[in-house]
Amino acid sequence: MIIRRLNRINYFLSYIIIVFFSLNAPYYSFDEKNSNSTKILFLGNSFTGWNEMPFMVKYYGDSAGVEIYVDTYLLYGRSLYEISIAEALETKIKSNDWDYIIMQDSPYRIAYPLDFLDSNPLFPAIQRIKYLANLQNEKTKFVFFLPWAYEDGQFWVESDGDDYFEMQRKIIDNTIKMGEQFELLIAPVGFAWNALISSGNVIRLFEDDFTHPTVEGSYLTASVIFSTIFNLPVSENSYYAGILLENASYMQGIATESVFNSGFNWNFITDIAQGENAKHEIFLQNYPNPFNAETTINYSIDKPELVSIKIFNNLGQLVSTLLNSKKPKGMHQVIFDAKSLPSGIYYCILKSESASLTKPIILLK
Repeated sequence: MIIRRLNRINYFLSYIIIVFFSLNAPYYSFDEKNSNSTKILFLGNSFTGWNEMPFMVKYYGDSAGVEIYVDTYLLYGRSLYEISIAEALETKIKSNDWDYIIMQDSPYRIAYPLDFLDSNPLFPAIQRIKYLANLQNEKTKFVFFLPWAYEDGQFWVESDGDDYFEMQRKIIDNTIKMGEQFELLIAPVGFAWNALISSGNVIRLFEDDFTHPTVEGSYLTASVIFSTIFNLPVSENSYYAGILLENASYMQGIATESVFNSGFNWNFITDIAQGENAKHEIFLQNYPNPFNAETTINYSIDKPELVSIKIFNNLGQLVSTLLNSKKPKGMHQVIFDAKSLPSGIYYCILKSESASLTKPIILLK
C-alpha cells in the first residue's frame, strides 16, 4: 500500500504539470474538414487525451479505408459537467456538423454517484451537450465512453473499498442506466479492459499510477471506439500503433468480442436500435463471469413481456428459478446467489414470449 501511494504521489506531481499546460493549450484537429468524412468530436479529460487516443481512431480508419475527421475538447482533471458549461465548448460544437460526439467522465463519478437519479451532475452535462449539438445538427449521435476502473479499485476507502472488479461492475451497471435514459450508444471500453485482465494476459494496460492508460491501454480503447461507431470488427486491421503485432492482434480480438459478442445491448439510440442495424430482440449477460458466490445477470427486452430466467447445471437439472414475471421494455438485472452450489459450468436460460437465449456461466470457488 505504501509503495502504491508513493507511486501515485510521484505520478500525481507529473500529472499536475501536464494539466497546468493543457488547460490553456489549443484544442486541435487532425486534418482539414471534409464533407465526406465521418466527423467525430471527443469530449473528456486525460483518460481520452492520454497517448492522443482520439487520433488512434483516425489511424484505424485510414487502415480500413474509412475517412475520419477528428477533433477534441479536453480539460484534463475536469469533469464532464465542467466541460459542458465551459464557454469554449459551444464554439467547438458550432464549428462543425458532428456525426458523433463521444463523452467521457472519470470512473469514480460513474461508479459512485452521490445520487444517481436526482442530483448526479452527469445528467445535466449530457443533456446540455445533446442540446447544443442538436441545435447544430439534429442527426448527431452521442456515444458514452464506458471507462475502466482503477487498477487498485476504490483505493480511497481502505477499510471498505471495492477492488478493481467490483468497481468495474458498478461502472458497467450505471453506464447502461445512462445509456438507456439518454438514448446513447455505449463504447464498452471498460468492459474490454476487464475481459483482457480477466483472461490472464500479461499486456500492461495501466501506467504506474494505476489509473491512466499505457499505449496498449489507449490502443485497446481506440479499437473499441472505432468498432462501436462504424459497426466494424477491428480484427486483422493493419494499424498497430507501434505495439507488438501479437499484442495488437490479441487486443483487436478482445475489442471485437466486447462490442459484438458480449451479450449486452450497447446501443440505446432509438432510430438505430429499431432499424436495420438491430441485432437482437433480447440480450443476456452476467457479470462477473467466472464468478465466486454470486453474479449479476443483466438482460433487456424490446417490449413488455412475460420473462423467465432459470439456472440449470451441466446435467440439465434445474437448480434455481430467478424470475418468472412480466417485465417492461428495457434493461433489467437479477442476482444469482450460488453460495450453496459447487463449482462448475451452469446454464442461464432466459425465455420471453417472443424469444429465448442461453448463456453458460462459470462458478469458481
